[in-house]
Amino acid sequence: MEASCYNHQRELRTILDDHLRLLPVLPSEVVKLAFSKGLSQREIATHLSLPFGTVKTRIELGIRMLSGNSQPCRRRVIREQLMRLDHSRS
Repeated sequence: MEASCYNHQRELRTILDDHLRLLPVLPSEVVKLAFSKGLSQREIATHLSLPFGTVKTRIELGIRMLSGNSQPCRRRVIREQLMRLDHSRS
């Protein structure tokens, strides 16, 4: 992996980790499982014994909350990364 790409990913991960700590427990749990563990929404639903729709709702809520808590210059990057993660894991 190219050094600049690695540094960008590391910086993004640090930013997201900092913002994930600000989320309430319920949306934080599913977003962390998707982001850190790479689980799909269906895998998260099975892992937590939750309905699939509940997992989708909590991820959407977490994305909205993360977007609202970040500085404007970082908001777009965080939202894009989380949306990409959300769509790739469905």
